[in-house]
Amino acid sequence: MSLNLSTILAVASLLGTLIVIDRFRIDKRTAAVNDGRKEQVNAQVHEDIIDLKKRVNILEERFNQNNIDLAEIKRDMKYVLEGLGKIEKKLDRECA
Repeated sequence: MSLNLSTILAVASLLGTLIVIDRFRIDKRTAAVNDGRKEQVNAQVHEDIIDLKKRVNILEERFNQNNIDLAEIKRDMKYVLEGLGKIEKKLDRECA
C-alpha cells in the first residue's frame, strides 16, 4: 500500500512540474510574440515619421519658392496631418 501511495505522489509531483514548465514555456512564447509585435509597430511608426519628415521638407521648399501654389501646399498639409493621425492611432493601440 505504501509503495502505491509513494508512486502516486511521485506521479503527481511529476505532473505538477510538467504543468509549471509548460506554463513557463507558454509565457515565454507569448512574451516573444508581444515583443515582436511591438518591434513591428515601432518600425512602421519609424517609417511613417521618415515619410512625414520628407513631406515637411518638401513643404518648406515650396514656401521658399517665389510662385507658391496654395492648393498643393494644402494637399500636402492634409497628407501630413493624416499621417500624424495614423501614427497616433498606432501608438494608442499599442499602449492600450
